[in-house]
Amino acid sequence: MDFEQDAQGHEMVARLLTALPDSPGSPENELPDTTGLSVPSADAAAVVDAARSVAARSGHHEGEALPELVRERLGRDRFSELCLVADALVIGEHPSVHTWSGQERRRATEWVAVLMDLLGEDGVQELIVLLTAQWDDDGKGLGKGPLPHRTG
Repeated sequence: MDFEQDAQGHEMVARLLTALPDSPGSPENELPDTTGLSVPSADAAAVVDAARSVAARSGHHEGEALPELVRERLGRDRFSELCLVADALVIGEHPSVHTWSGQERRRATEWVAVLMDLLGEDGVQELIVLLTAQWDDDGKGLGKGPLPHRTG
């Protein structure tokens, strides 16, 4: 068991949980009327492509094999637990998730879990930045152009 990675995972979840309001009923802590990630609508393939791009930018060029490699390294149970976190905190909050098939959702969830394992919260944040950068001029969804490349 890799205690450093385990501690990093617990720290990431703790930071996310502390970001929640202490008392949701108080006016200063009211949640906005909208829910989910502030990213444009997109099909699951666009989310997977963006996640693969983030992984590749960090030096992981295993392509489609990467989720299976991470699953093998972590073990099936730990990877499944990480997928539950990825689904609850990221994929389940995507504005288009209700249009995806179960298989599409599972694939996108696995890729977000890969980013969480390899890059922690930074990987998820980079994914969100990349998805948000794809908003078209009308703010209605992903553009058709290539994904932007990270500079520096």
